[in-house]
Amino acid sequence: MSKQQKAKPKIEDIITGLLDGEMKKNALDFIAYLRETKMAVSRASGNAETKRIDGAWKATYKGKGICRIWLSQNHWIACPYIDYTKDFEEYIANEKLQDIIWDNLFICRKCNPRLCSSQANKTEETFTGFNKTYFGKEFENICKFWDAYFQNPDERTIACIKRIIDFKEKVE
Repeated sequence: MSKQQKAKPKIEDIITGLLDGEMKKNALDFIAYLRETKMAVSRASGNAETKRIDGAWKATYKGKGICRIWLSQNHWIACPYIDYTKDFEEYIANEKLQDIIWDNLFICRKCNPRLCSSQANKTEETFTGFNKTYFGKEFENICKFWDAYFQNPDERTIACIKRIIDFKEKVE
């Protein structure tokens, strides 16, 4: 095995080193699901060359982004890419998943106030996020880039994320 192959850890090894108990079980279950559905899981750009073991990972299907995963000590996040089409809204309503998504919307942290404030026609000082409607319900101060942000998801939440990804996979 070459040095380059040794330098690329598998996400399962990183999860095992960073998470414990139910959190580790849930994260490993989620990664197993991604692999079973033929998704590629790799380090996300920006941290792939660093020596840090935590950071961002991505799941892709047929070359298209499906989900981001962030790992740190005793904490993990899954963010499926969501396209809010009429078909997606109907699917989520039929599956009765909207409450889980509503509970996990990502509130703006002003990570990119210059870009976002100009798109919202506000100053950097007055910008607090975007007002968005999800499944007929309005929310304020939502992040422009990440809609649903599932932190340390439990089994029920992971089942929701999987169904979101299953829908996305069907329409790709």
